[in-house]
Amino acid sequence: MRNHILAYRKRKGSAKVSIKSWLSYFDVRMNHVEVRGGQDMLLKVQPVHHYATDAFRALYPEKRHCLFAEELDTDMDGLFNKYDERACHFDCRMRYAVGKSGCVPWDYPAFENDALPICTSLPPNRLSAFERAMNSNESLQGCRCLPDCQQVLFKTQETVFPLDLDELCDPHGDWAAIDLVMSDWRRRHSPVAYWADRLSEASQSASGKRAAFGDIHAFYANLSYGLPTEQVVDVCKSIYANDMVRLRVQIADSNVLQIKKDVRVRFSDQLGMIGGTLGLFTGMSIISLVEILFWGYKVCIFFETLRR
Repeated sequence: MRNHILAYRKRKGSAKVSIKSWLSYFDVRMNHVEVRGGQDMLLKVQPVHHYATDAFRALYPEKRHCLFAEELDTDMDGLFNKYDERACHFDCRMRYAVGKSGCVPWDYPAFENDALPICTSLPPNRLSAFERAMNSNESLQGCRCLPDCQQVLFKTQETVFPLDLDELCDPHGDWAAIDLVMSDWRRRHSPVAYWADRLSEASQSASGKRAAFGDIHAFYANLSYGLPTEQVVDVCKSIYANDMVRLRVQIADSNVLQIKKDVRVRFSDQLGMIGGTLGLFTGMSIISLVEILFWGYKVCIFFETLRR
């Protein structure tokens, strides 16, 4: 797989990155990697495939201590139509949070038979109550979720470097990185504010005003995005340092690690272990033990006959 460089615009100080199977879309809030503005993160992903044999599948769930996707409890009105341990935990958290708050947020799935109102932040702020209950440890108490017998997990390894702001915002180099952030800046800001501040600073004297207008005239030929080049560089560095992340995702290895689940000890293996243990500690085999029991039975019959 080729490397993918993704620019993520952060709004509140950090962003969450989660590598999941497409069936685990609901679980992106759990087991995530946090990235912050100004970081260059290399995320290496190693898939791990757990699969089971037919002999393992034939065991009862109480004995194998796991469930397959088709072994969902159909009597339970849940959110999912296939079993998954993470889905089971999510279902338990949802039921607990809905019971505590009496509502469900608009971006969460709702139970089919429940006509619940949408959680809002208006008093009494049931949205916060829902989130607190959803993330509490009590939400999983009494929740019996067995592990998955078959699944694909993604192990991640993160390496973080700071972004090279001087290289990204170099006005003498390629302007692609500058254009990436300044194009968005121009849609949300106006250079008029910058020039208004310049004129306000020079408004104390007429000569200052003339000097400010002289600066505008001098910079006119070199303006970029309505600002002097030096100001563009400062804005570019500020945006990359606070609002941008470079995320590179790699597959750590072209080979997928596979873990097979199988019956550890079959009947033939148990028989061989018993025979081997007898041979090790008593010096006889199972056949010898059967012969001893047989001739012992014969001796008992013989003496019983003489007694009569």
